[in-house]
Amino acid sequence: MIKKNTYLVRVISSENEPCLEEVSGKEWKQIVSANKNLPKEQKRYFMVSRIPINGGYDRMYIEIPYEEYKTWNSEQTVRREKNKYRRLYQHFSLEQNFREDEEQAEDWMLAAQDSVDFLVESDITTENLLKALALWQPWAVDLYYAYVSGRKHQCNRELAEKYQVSERTIRNYKERFEEFVKIFLKKF
Repeated sequence: MIKKNTYLVRVISSENEPCLEEVSGKEWKQIVSANKNLPKEQKRYFMVSRIPINGGYDRMYIEIPYEEYKTWNSEQTVRREKNKYRRLYQHFSLEQNFREDEEQAEDWMLAAQDSVDFLVESDITTENLLKALALWQPWAVDLYYAYVSGRKHQCNRELAEKYQVSERTIRNYKERFEEFVKIFLKKF
């Protein structure tokens, strides 16, 4: 799955008109860090939008005026609350494609976050975790996607067939996976 982040910040053009300009991730992180120490009226506000691209998505962080941010944030708060209650009663079709489950799980994870700052930090942590898992064991990345898609208990047979091991071995893999992730996250 292709994942890309785009950062658009407001700048004043040569005609004294506000416009959006793309900046690097490093520049955007500096803006977010500086934002933490500013009073509310001087802060810069961002909305997050996810746009599908070629089997993946582009997560866009877009600077918007405070009034627009309040409206967007209110809508996101309502969405998070709905998703919180939806998670209490999850129903999955046996015919549903696993890829759809993964995308839905990512949507729920995004909706559960409280701030753009946390999204940036968690995105970086997730990327680093996926790299570490891939280097550690080939099956670890598959377990990660099974966990985040809510298929922790349903994936045993699928993974056992894929890696030609018993389901008991997959349960052992899960224990090792969980321990690895706990240790990894303690470092961050």
